[in-house]
Amino acid sequence: MRGHSLISSTDLDDLTDLMSRVVPGETLEVTKAGKEIDFSLRLARVGDIQLYHVFLGEDVPMDVMSEPVDRGDFLLCAPTEGSGRGRQGKEECQFDLAKGVVRNRSLPFHAEETGFGAFCLSVPPALLAEHARAVIGDEAAGKDLAFSLQVDFTRPEARHLLNTMRFVYDELGTLSAGTGGPVVMGLWESLLMSQLLHAQPNSCWDRLLARPASGALPYHVKRARDYIHRHAGEKITLADLALQAGCGYRTLQLAFNDAFGLSPMAYLKKTRLLRVREDLLEADGTAVVAKIAARWGFMQMGRFTQAYRKQFGVSPSETLRRKT
Repeated sequence: MRGHSLISSTDLDDLTDLMSRVVPGETLEVTKAGKEIDFSLRLARVGDIQLYHVFLGEDVPMDVMSEPVDRGDFLLCAPTEGSGRGRQGKEECQFDLAKGVVRNRSLPFHAEETGFGAFCLSVPPALLAEHARAVIGDEAAGKDLAFSLQVDFTRPEARHLLNTMRFVYDELGTLSAGTGGPVVMGLWESLLMSQLLHAQPNSCWDRLLARPASGALPYHVKRARDYIHRHAGEKITLADLALQAGCGYRTLQLAFNDAFGLSPMAYLKKTRLLRVREDLLEADGTAVVAKIAARWGFMQMGRFTQAYRKQFGVSPSETLRRKT
């Protein structure tokens, strides 16, 4: 692939040396005698972002230790082979074809992997924070970005991000030296950062989800949206929203879909789930998930838990445990 730098080796020292340059502070150790690595790395740059595919060898068990790096990149790993489990702070994660991770390279990380291969996206935090400010305005200023560790690629938004990574990776593979140009690279860089911010739960997610996909909000959409935000813990019907918006059901449905990619009632549900998540993250160890869910209108715990997991990639109780 002409647009990729290809490096391969069967020597662990070569691998260790290379990974220390691509992912500083990271060490790898084969944990079973007789297993030999068959390492390959295809590396490309998209503006200031690194996009690469790494493979460590079929059935090779690895122990990965990563020391914190000052202002270290956010690193999204989407497995293509193998499986494993890891830990970053109090958060634990798994990785396989359906589950990946977004690591904060400013924090220590430990993982055990077998036959691991993955597409990886490495983004400098300052660049991503600047992009977030461009998307949501000064509300993001001064707020440190933080992502949930576990990625669920069965969620549509995460699948879409992965598909975009594959597309850009494949397109880069067809480019000869000097082609593509800064405009194309800048567009791809912006696209990848936007999708990462929208696909994976993070500290600015509530603000991002409250923004329209493009342009200014129509007045009737703004009235309905603001009503949802003010009364999310109360009973709200589509008739209530249409009345507040001052337009018909159909007009409101179409306008919400244009602005947010969601129906008004789906937007209401997402807003309530975000409020539950905020309360769980601020709760102490005595909090009861069912009471917090009921506060925001969720009475059927089975359905609520399923919706919460689909939205955030973890269960409500897992979110609560992160604060205990």
